[in-house]
Amino acid sequence: MNEESLSISNKATRPSLFKRLLALIVDTIIISLIGFATSFLFEDFYVSLGNLGPLVGLIFMVLYFSIFQSEIGKGQSIGKRAIEAKVTDINGNLLTFKQAFLRATILFIPFYLDSVFLISEVGFYFSLLLNLAGLAIIYFMLINISRRGLHDILMKTTVVNADISEITIDEENDKSKKKTIGITVLTGVLVVTSVFFNSFYNGFTDLREARTEIEKIEEVSYVNGLSITNSTRIINDESPFNLSLILVSVKVNDESYLDFEEYSNDLSDQIYSVVQQEVPEANDVDEVNVTLTYGYDIGIWNHKRTTTKTYER
Repeated sequence: MNEESLSISNKATRPSLFKRLLALIVDTIIISLIGFATSFLFEDFYVSLGNLGPLVGLIFMVLYFSIFQSEIGKGQSIGKRAIEAKVTDINGNLLTFKQAFLRATILFIPFYLDSVFLISEVGFYFSLLLNLAGLAIIYFMLINISRRGLHDILMKTTVVNADISEITIDEENDKSKKKTIGITVLTGVLVVTSVFFNSFYNGFTDLREARTEIEKIEEVSYVNGLSITNSTRIINDESPFNLSLILVSVKVNDESYLDFEEYSNDLSDQIYSVVQQEVPEANDVDEVNVTLTYGYDIGIWNHKRTTTKTYER
């Protein structure tokens, strides 16, 4: 196809969402392999990051897309090159490194840092804001004929087929009031439900106190999760039955606690003892499951070992 100037609303100018998803999968696989390769050199460092691990993945993602989707890489990541697409500004020009860097940062922060803040109570609200930003990115990509997400609207960029040199974009339509109303409603629903469930969890004061006490144990880095729940089980094709459970998951700071059963059992017993003392429901549930985890998760690659001990009532 010869170079031509067309409206971005014309499907001939841009790749489909399916193709863009394929491109993202290709790029994600490549970056995951980079994460895997670096883990041999920096495993101890990745482990030491704890819940901040996804920051590493964010840095890799932003740098990768900043380089390849700027004029340095001719607007094409390896995935974009595979589907014959490129990233440009709204005038069809390739992005500078700074433009590509800001675009990638806006795009990936919501999807890589939301879990970083969930460990703390205050962090819940930062995580909620990031989730809202991620929702807006996906929402605008789905509802706009141009398939421009929030990151594209803010940075005045778009994704077009590789052979397109000039385009026209109706920016006002991409961020019209009608579309803003839709994302506002979705935002309201997400905020209300999230705050409700957070308040519901915080209503279990005993769970918060138990989390605090568990994190005082020397071998524990932090508590990944602590919840009271129900589960349905079937044993030997018999009728299903319900179990009430307390699930505790902690990150330990030394792998040897998982290597030796004596160590892991002793640490699990300490954690179980805290749960018994701090959570009255522990005396009523059918089981308390304590899971010890060691490893890392940097967003683009992870390696974890776990062991679980079950205390039946």
